[in-house]
Amino acid sequence: MLLKRLFFFPRALVVASIALALSACTDFSRTPDLLGRVTVKVTNEAGAPLSGISVDLLLNDRQTRWRNLLTGADGSGEFDTANGGVIPQTYVVRVLLSGTNFVIAPDDTNDKPVVVVLGQTHNVTFKLTPRVVGPVG
Repeated sequence: MLLKRLFFFPRALVVASIALALSACTDFSRTPDLLGRVTVKVTNEAGAPLSGISVDLLLNDRQTRWRNLLTGADGSGEFDTANGGVIPQTYVVRVLLSGTNFVIAPDDTNDKPVVVVLGQTHNVTFKLTPRVVGPVG
């Protein structure tokens, strides 16, 4: 009988130690930071926000759309807020201007690369200017 107890005790001690270690290291009080965040702000040259502008979050190949958003009344938006953010990796942020009366401002660029890092927020800004239409003729 004593031999059975001596054989069982070390196994029970190991299982109890593992359970204690796992419970001490796990905090389920909040969602873990497994994603990064990418926000966008679109303004005109005077700094006024532009709403309803479509912006894509592309994979690094610059062709595959990962996510899309429309800027709100304050000219801003965040990609994939419903899922808590985006997967950490390299992306390209592109403002889509077809069907709008805007072009990228001369001192700004489109296709801005962003490296999303776990638990960090990356802010991308775009400055637009009204499209100049020449005389019909």
